[in-house]
Amino acid sequence: GLCSYVIFRLQFSALSAAYTGFGRYGEFGFIDNAAQLAEFAAMALVIIVTKDAGSVAIAMSLLRLTALLFAWRRLRQHEAWIFEPIFAGTFAELRRMAVPATMFMIFPLGSAISTQGFTTLVSYTFGPVAVVSFTTIRTFVRLIEQFISISYGVVQPEIAIASGTESFETMRKLHRISV
Repeated sequence: GLCSYVIFRLQFSALSAAYTGFGRYGEFGFIDNAAQLAEFAAMALVIIVTKDAGSVAIAMSLLRLTALLFAWRRLRQHEAWIFEPIFAGTFAELRRMAVPATMFMIFPLGSAISTQGFTTLVSYTFGPVAVVSFTTIRTFVRLIEQFISISYGVVQPEIAIASGTESFETMRKLHRISV
């Protein structure tokens, strides 16, 4: 259940790029937030009713799949052309794209190491009780990072649009406001 949830979440994130590219990031944000709220409600209900972790994972997975299909259908209704393949990839083109694609995967790898690597290190060095304290304190300390991420998520699409249209004054203004 958890593995399928992660897979559906990754696919959902891929749709985020399409929504953002078409200037419909607000709609995607609404769909994502509604899905997260539904997942939370379903988790609470399943925990109360079944007290079974497997059922919780399946409920989360099914709700994320529903959100994925809904977001995909909405995008397909409004931007159907994106689903029509127009690129007949060649081996040379795939080889050219392999290095940047691989480098792009370093970001989530670094994030995973940063988050789980230190937790594992604390567990190995100080034991499981220290892990509880460490992860709780780290969560509170990272609140500022969450606020920065929220601000970035709001401003980033607008800066990207301004960059694409070479509206440098708008980019400067958005940067000043966000900072």
